[in-house]
Amino acid sequence: MFLGCCSFNVTPYVLANTRSRDKNRRGLCCKAATPQIYASSEEYNENNKKKVVIVGTGWAGLGAAYHLCNQGFDVTVIGDGYDFGDPDDVGIHGTEMIMILMIACSQGLIRLAKQEISYIMDGLELLKQSGFSERLYQDVFGTLLQVGLSAPLEQCSAAAALGMLHFMAISHQGDFDVVWCRGSVKEKIFNPWIELMRSKDCQFVDSKKVTDFFFNEETGRISDVICDNETYRADAVILAVGISTVQELTKNSAALCTREEFLKVLNLAGGDLVSTKLWLDKKIRIPFARNACSSFDDSSGWTFFDLNELFDEHKSSPVTIVQADFYHGNELLPLKDEYIATKVMSYLSKCVKDFETAQVTNTEIARFPKSLTRFFPGSYKYMMRGSTSFPNLFMAGDWIITQHGSWSQEKSYVTGLEAANRVVDFLGEGNLAKIIPVEEDEPHIQALRNLNRNFKEFNSRFPLSNYLLH
Repeated sequence: MFLGCCSFNVTPYVLANTRSRDKNRRGLCCKAATPQIYASSEEYNENNKKKVVIVGTGWAGLGAAYHLCNQGFDVTVIGDGYDFGDPDDVGIHGTEMIMILMIACSQGLIRLAKQEISYIMDGLELLKQSGFSERLYQDVFGTLLQVGLSAPLEQCSAAAALGMLHFMAISHQGDFDVVWCRGSVKEKIFNPWIELMRSKDCQFVDSKKVTDFFFNEETGRISDVICDNETYRADAVILAVGISTVQELTKNSAALCTREEFLKVLNLAGGDLVSTKLWLDKKIRIPFARNACSSFDDSSGWTFFDLNELFDEHKSSPVTIVQADFYHGNELLPLKDEYIATKVMSYLSKCVKDFETAQVTNTEIARFPKSLTRFFPGSYKYMMRGSTSFPNLFMAGDWIITQHGSWSQEKSYVTGLEAANRVVDFLGEGNLAKIIPVEEDEPHIQALRNLNRNFKEFNSRFPLSNYLLH
């Protein structure tokens, strides 16, 4: 049992090995003219299994790898520049459910679903038009949206705000407020998962970064994934990485920079995440184990957690161990660790007075620049979909456009399964993964959605409708 207050079953994961040997291919590549083909002491795999290369080792990448290996594909998983599992190990965690979200979110969805302009409206304007009071914003929505969207609300699109609130308030009424891993996700889930896959001959390449792709002009497909001077042959490729990684690849890849959907990604932006873990010299009573907050200048959202209460390994500790994550951490990013710790303690002492008399005895500071997805107004038109103009290259991640109503880590995992299904469909082998939909909208929400849709259709028939916002 890894999670507090709910069960989380880790299914056995089976992946397979992959290698590349073919040197006689023609195509487009901007790297070394004679790349070294990745090899090992084992003989080249002659079993004719289709080879899939997955870039990224978070929920999206591992979710895709799990399903594809169970379908008999030969899978290699390549890291994306972070340690395996990072930064998915930090970020949004469970928070207390506030039922008022359901009502307010429903009103916002009804009122603005008919406005395509919501994609370019900012989240703060959304709340103003929905009749939110300043107190309701300050006490409830400002904090939750800043944490969930990783930026000040005026920098976030209204569509993203609606999507996140719908996910939190309606789609997960029964479970959002009770899920918590009884240790770090990396230690309790990702590391055992990866070790299990390695024991099944899955190949994890953790010391290399993808630098380019080999495009075969004869087939019109990506035929190889290049890591420095090593090459991994692929019948299909999944990019399960964040925006900043795709931007870096696009700038450096002679193959990707020829495609419009990848060039559009250069218009997107990533947010900075700073995660801190502090050991104090005394025991402090923290009223709530999980806390979502706004910074006191209203510039960012942050959360802090009582790890003595939440993590099994810290339950018997004689001192307090607290974790604080900052989701718009650009101002903290360049600071030295000791300055970050001082600033964090200042924030904590304004929330719980007893922090004022505590001293920090040890720290762990993790920085993840440009690792968070920024849903700024107008960003939707630059986001990618799960399929690309390369027939065998697919995308996954929390920023990929999908019809599934999930958010954050859950969306990453879902899009990983969707990418795996696209590989299965493209290669014509294996079974599709079953993707569980989010909880359906309640009848009155569905009825109002249909009413709004009918109103739009009726309104569009009038000649003057093109001159009106709808």
